[in-house]
Amino acid sequence: MKPLRGFAFFFALLITVLNMRAASSSSDDAFWVTFWQQPRTAFYGADENAFYQNLKEVMFARNEYDRCVNPKALDDDAQWLKEHPNVLF
Repeated sequence: MKPLRGFAFFFALLITVLNMRAASSSSDDAFWVTFWQQPRTAFYGADENAFYQNLKEVMFARNEYDRCVNPKALDDDAQWLKEHPNVLF
């Protein structure tokens, strides 16, 4: 009978902790959504701003790292980097 009580106590404690964690995750989610919506801070000046404004995101399919979904963006990024070899930050 005692092992059954211990199991019931452990299960009740687990459910309580999971409920507390689920309640606090919504505020964490809201924080990260607002954090990533903010514009990036350029610590290194105009070169860094130009870099972030002109380069595009290159997307890859899940579990496929050798072929990108948008090769045009990859080509455009490579071209921009070739045209601006002195951009350092």
